[in-house]
Amino acid sequence: MDDSQVQRILQYPEFQNMARKKASISRTFSIITFVIYFGYMLLIGFDKSLLGTPISAGMTTTIGVYAGFFVIIFAVVITGIYVRIANGKFDTMTHKVVDDIVSGRV
Repeated sequence: MDDSQVQRILQYPEFQNMARKKASISRTFSIITFVIYFGYMLLIGFDKSLLGTPISAGMTTTIGVYAGFFVIIFAVVITGIYVRIANGKFDTMTHKVVDDIVSGRV
């Protein structure tokens, strides 16, 4: 692929639209993940007593255990959501861009 082809692809509106949407979703998911993770870390640092509170009387399981599970499960779920979007919406957009380039519409 030469520089002129790369420039045509980069200037292609469909490619630019796809790149904007991918960046937006990635940025949003990253921010949400950082807020959850660092919120948990800050809670550990500043309110240990809350995380050490048992769920109910007589139980040894604490709120911190469930909060930790939530952070892990959240990471798996948000990754799954991104993969679903990437394999559906973004793959469709990528195929359209590639088809347009191969057919010479770009």
